[in-house]
Amino acid sequence: MDLVVDYAGVDGNAPPDLKAAYAAGLRCGIVRASYSAWSDGTAARDADAIRNTGMVFGGYGFPDLDAGAPSMAAQAKAAFDGARPRPGVDLPIAMDVEFARGILATHQGASLLEARLHLAGAVGDYRKALADVQGADPLLYISQRVADTDDTDTLAGAADDAIRGMAAWLARYVLATRAPAETDADYLSRLPAPPVPKAIGGPDDWWFRQYQGDALRFPGFSSTVDCDVFHPLVLGSTGTRVQWTQRRIGATPDGGCGPETVAALLAFQNRAGLVPTGVVNLSTFAKLAWTAPAA
Repeated sequence: MDLVVDYAGVDGNAPPDLKAAYAAGLRCGIVRASYSAWSDGTAARDADAIRNTGMVFGGYGFPDLDAGAPSMAAQAKAAFDGARPRPGVDLPIAMDVEFARGILATHQGASLLEARLHLAGAVGDYRKALADVQGADPLLYISQRVADTDDTDTLAGAADDAIRGMAAWLARYVLATRAPAETDADYLSRLPAPPVPKAIGGPDDWWFRQYQGDALRFPGFSSTVDCDVFHPLVLGSTGTRVQWTQRRIGATPDGGCGPETVAALLAFQNRAGLVPTGVVNLSTFAKLAWTAPAA
């Protein structure tokens, strides 16, 4: 289970010692590329260092979904300019969908239902704008609470069509925030799986999960980071993320990772110049995420 961190300029990290982080098990860094139409320079500062240490780099855009915000096209361009992802090597930019102040504070509608419908449209527009500017569908950072539940700061299912089919990075802290970073992979592998939004799939249908926020003293970092893990796809995996993979490697999209899928995956890895493991690890996922699915 590979360790991942995500962080932003507001976390205040000096340029990290990525050799120390790699020695502690870190294999991917996802850095905020933008907020609204403003590019966060931290992603550009650290991208090459992350790549050069042998890790996978990713950026994420935090869209401003308030009424009167810059256009989704302008916000997507800011995210792209902040990350400049390399197709097939880096992760596609992820879109961060959350409502820290509550949905009504966006002033997108007079009622909660009206606001949800407006915001579902904005989420879909941001997804399309990111796909247009980078040439690949973005990843989705969201929690099941924000996607499905009926609280006043959630979408309550209104955006199901806007997020369906996306590769999921799920937010849900299960360890204490502002505590020493937990990096023991064996321990982390025993944490309960995160709840998955119904538009994404079932309990195994996630690629990344966040387990600790504002963690302290992650090796190599001077300030706080959020901690995540990558969830590889292996023989015996099932669900919509298997179908997501099968459509990109030329296997029958039946949702079960059996011998046919493993054989197709090995062939894909060989064609792509990847180490042929028969497992969707981080580097294979990064390549797949830029590969157009079969119709």
